[in-house]
Amino acid sequence: MLRTRLYEEQVRKQEEEISSPRRACLAQVTEVRKSGHINFPQGRVTDHRIRLTVYNLPDITNGNISEFMTPCQFARKC
Repeated sequence: MLRTRLYEEQVRKQEEEISSPRRACLAQVTEVRKSGHINFPQGRVTDHRIRLTVYNLPDITNGNISEFMTPCQFARKC
């Protein structure tokens, strides 16, 4: 009986160690998803973390994100 309780406690601790980083990562991903906004009809991309709006959607979708990287690195929020 004691052995079973100790084993279950050990398994619970291991599961908590595994799930804790996953929850933290999920929270970060959710935050990132909510921090940006793309408006196709207006050709606008907004990152609310750094309060930057760029009206050059085709350039951004082609991978030129340098307009966002410098302010984001400066703010250290990304």
